Parts: sequence; structure tokens; C-alpha cells
Amino acid sequence: MKFLFEIVVLFTCCVIVTIAVDAEQAKSECLTKLEITNEEYETARSAKFKNPTQKIKCFFDCFGKKVKFISNSEIDADEIAKQYAALKEGLKPEDVKKIIATCKDKWLAPADTSDCDKAYNFTFCLYDNLKI
Repeated sequence: MKFLFEIVVLFTCCVIVTIAVDAEQAKSECLTKLEITNEEYETARSAKFKNPTQKIKCFFDCFGKKVKFISNSEIDADEIAKQYAALKEGLKPEDVKKIIATCKDKWLAPADTSDCDKAYNFTFCLYDNLKI
């Protein structure tokens, strides 16, 4: 039984490390693609991404697609729930899905809302509600 527990702990650690590495790679790729400097990103981050430029908003769309939160212009609630639950101890995927449901109106914004704006608004709704 102890061996099984160790395997589960090891697997969980590997999943978290994989998510972190994938997220860091996605961040780097999106910053490069959108020509956002590290200074621009850090300035926006230190302001908690309030009043971002359009390029910073587009970062959230790019990042969401790279880490598979967004697929075919739709949010992937299962993938988001899985990844967020792995990042915070005690957070269950079903709890994340409830928050996704409350934030979905940010994604289902008027048709003329850009993907960048939708991704930014949706992401901030998640952050505000998940407090990660």
C-alpha cells in the first residue's frame, strides 16, 4: 500500500511539473509571437493585468490555445478543470467547473467581441473566483 501511495504522489508531482513546463513554454511562445517584451509583460503583470493593451489581451487568447484551454473557439471546461485542480491542493475539478459555469458569460460575449477580449475577460473571471 505504501508503494502505491508513493506512485500516486510521484505521478501527481510529474503532472504538476509537466503543466508548469508546458505553461512556461506556452508563455514564451506567445510573448514571442505577439512581440511582447518581458518588460511589457512584467509591467502588465505587476499591475495585475488591469487596463491591458490589446497585445496583452491577445496573450491570454494565445496562451489559452497553447495550453488547450481553448479549442475550436470554445473553452474546454474539462481541460481547464484538470489543470487548475492539479495546481492547487484541495481544489477539485468539479469545483473548477462550477466557477467556469459562472464565468462562461464572459466567453459568450456579443458576437462582435474579439477573441482576445473574450479570453482576457474569461481568464480574469477565473482568477478572481479561484484565487490561485
